[in-house]
Amino acid sequence: MSGFDASAKNYQYRELISRYVDVCNAAMHENRDRFPFKQILGAAQTAEHNHPIEVVVTGALGAERYVFKLEDTGLNVDTHESCKGCPCIRKWITKEEYLRDVTVHAPDYISNPARLNWEWMFDAAT
Repeated sequence: MSGFDASAKNYQYRELISRYVDVCNAAMHENRDRFPFKQILGAAQTAEHNHPIEVVVTGALGAERYVFKLEDTGLNVDTHESCKGCPCIRKWITKEEYLRDVTVHAPDYISNPARLNWEWMFDAAT
């Protein structure tokens, strides 16, 4: 789910990060009742609910900063500029190539969420 506003037009990775979030949301939704994803994602969603996480996407176009929030409706993304006072609890740095691979092979990642890099959700990514 994208929370991007009109001022975010100059972000090169905006569409890519939005599609990545869509894949994560689909993976969480379609596997919400499967072991062990139900337990892992359920615990993480409870612990990380509404805590902003800074996301840095690096690639040929440079680096751009976004913010993820795990909300009742799923994962949400916006530009890091929207993060007033920056209360982000951690930072996750990822490459454009990884996000592109996930979006190109979305069905594989949705059917097997263990293939996704969930580090942004856990303290290991700080």
